[in-house]
Amino acid sequence: MYVTVNSRGYAYAYRSFRDETGKVRKDAKCLGWAVDKEKGIYRNKKLGLYTYDPKTDTTEPVPAGYAEPIGEFRVPHRGRQKEKLILDFGDAWAVSAFMEKTGIAQAARGTKCKNPDLLSALVCYYILEKAGNSLCEQWFTGSAARLLWPGARPDSQRVSALLGELGEEEMLRGFLDGYLKLVKERSGVIVDSTGLPNSIHFPLTAVSSHNGEISEEARLIYVVQQHTGLPLYFRYCPGNVIDVTTLQATFEELRALGISTKFALLDAGYGSDENFRYMFDSGISFVTRVRENRSEYREGVSSALENLQKPENLVHWNGRSLYIASWQAPMLGGEREGWFYLCQDLERKGIEDRKLMKDHEGLSSEEFCSKMARHGLFMLVSSRRIAPESLLETYYVRQEVEQIFDVAKNEAGLLPLAVHDEKHLRGHLLVTFIAVITAKLMQDALKDSSFSLRGALMALRNQKCKVFAKNAVMQERTKEMKEIAKLLGIACPLTLPIGEIG
Repeated sequence: MYVTVNSRGYAYAYRSFRDETGKVRKDAKCLGWAVDKEKGIYRNKKLGLYTYDPKTDTTEPVPAGYAEPIGEFRVPHRGRQKEKLILDFGDAWAVSAFMEKTGIAQAARGTKCKNPDLLSALVCYYILEKAGNSLCEQWFTGSAARLLWPGARPDSQRVSALLGELGEEEMLRGFLDGYLKLVKERSGVIVDSTGLPNSIHFPLTAVSSHNGEISEEARLIYVVQQHTGLPLYFRYCPGNVIDVTTLQATFEELRALGISTKFALLDAGYGSDENFRYMFDSGISFVTRVRENRSEYREGVSSALENLQKPENLVHWNGRSLYIASWQAPMLGGEREGWFYLCQDLERKGIEDRKLMKDHEGLSSEEFCSKMARHGLFMLVSSRRIAPESLLETYYVRQEVEQIFDVAKNEAGLLPLAVHDEKHLRGHLLVTFIAVITAKLMQDALKDSSFSLRGALMALRNQKCKVFAKNAVMQERTKEMKEIAKLLGIACPLTLPIGEIG
């Protein structure tokens, strides 16, 4: 047996034999497109990508990790460049160039996964598309992502294998080693959690009752930098594990990674005597909301509400007006002293007042007045004294983590969960984490413009590229596309040499 390749790139295996009369004849079979004749690698519709050994006339799967060159870009006849493909270019290029510019791409390569092209392509897919991983290959076929990351080939099997590989703990550590070096001023953190509703049959899925809502879910905990809103770390736990029991382990993991926890903004769900004692003993300054069922809240409202609405307690901040009364009081049975702040948001009070005035049937005058007086109330506690103006600025920064969860769920492919075990969940969460960081940085770059991230990427997708045998030529950009690229701080090339792209 021997193999020849014709001028169009198709391979044929020939076998010489003698017929019944003794004449030498040849028997030929088509092997398909010659992907790499030297290595004996071919592709056809029946077998896909495979190896062929002419000595034994047998076929085998290609070696693991082999990256097929872009087979569609074939050298045409007579040396002319014949156009083969037109691909969506602008959106994938923007994500790729932005990740390289910010150092996120280099940090992602720190995972040292077997197929870094596929990881980058998957992060891009999570940002650009709101679809399941089973459709990633369809997107890849029509996107310039196939030029930028030619080794990706994101079919379902490869994507699943990558998520399983990324589920190893060292993959997250490898990414964080590079990423945390890019983040400056990591002194303050915000900790919060969100639910990941799913019906997957594995130990993390459990019935959760969170803020009065019951669902089957796992819980995702994010740690976000206070001043920038950038995600720093993530953890997860079963859905039936309440927030208050996860805080200490989260802080210990942050310390082990070298992330400073000198100051923490916390959701009210983390407030407990045990956690307050832990933070005092660990030297962690904190601000959190006090739940209404705690004795400190009831006693504070009872003593401070009557004198709350005084001119000296009025604070104006960021278009909002609030009354704030502060005092120092014992905590943890007198073990520690904390600062408490009874706040009344006048805008929220007005909304609640109008609602009550429309529906007050059955209330006595005393009950009506009592409810009106308590509308818009909330209480904060801190480990050290904070001026009222600074307190509001500090506390409302906590909304950054809610925005991050919004980015994760709506811009970075967090939901729905389409994994079958914990290892693949970890891999999916890592890809989402990288996508969230990238999307957040892109949003920040666009925040002073009229463009949303989704709108900007949709506009950029309209820039196409034409693919020839040796290079890809970018089509003209509109004024809008140029403005978006300028805001993102990236430049668009005129051509891309196919053989040098990676």
